[in-house]
Amino acid sequence: LKERRIWMSSGGAKGASYVSAGFHWDHMHNVHVVLSGSKEVFLVPPLQAPALRATRFCPQAQWQMDCSAGRMTLQKAPMISTESSTDYALVSIEQSCSENLRRHPQMAEDMKESPLKVLLQPGDAIYIPPGWWHSIRTHRPSHDSPGDDLPLALSVNFWYDLPPELKSYASLLLTMEILSWQ
Repeated sequence: LKERRIWMSSGGAKGASYVSAGFHWDHMHNVHVVLSGSKEVFLVPPLQAPALRATRFCPQAQWQMDCSAGRMTLQKAPMISTESSTDYALVSIEQSCSENLRRHPQMAEDMKESPLKVLLQPGDAIYIPPGWWHSIRTHRPSHDSPGDDLPLALSVNFWYDLPPELKSYASLLLTMEILSWQ
């Protein structure tokens, strides 16, 4: 186990019942477990990166909690971990296919297959291999499902490094990373 993170959301801006994370890929094996709410996960194979208009130039940040001054403050801060630092894509699940095509016409030629899509409910988990592009839409609980009565969506991620016997495949991931820059 290299990293773990808890994700919480009560929904998006202006009362939206969901919040989205844009297409990105992780450097490590990723197991994502939904505890409350639901998640739509969109997956795209590594070699489809050109279709997503991949870029390294999207800003990344996280919130840091500071209690040193006798009171709690939250500050937006640069990512601490380089391990979970990822590339992002300009194509968005928040835009319709026609809008994405209008903004990125080459996508029609580059996209060889449609993204895979799965809906995760509480208790479901998904494995996302390193280098696979994914976008996640998190929905707060609807309270229609028994046992899903938390006021927010809650999930946890576990990232694992390659086992020693598979380290020789790391060059393949680097090749995929170089392809994503194109």
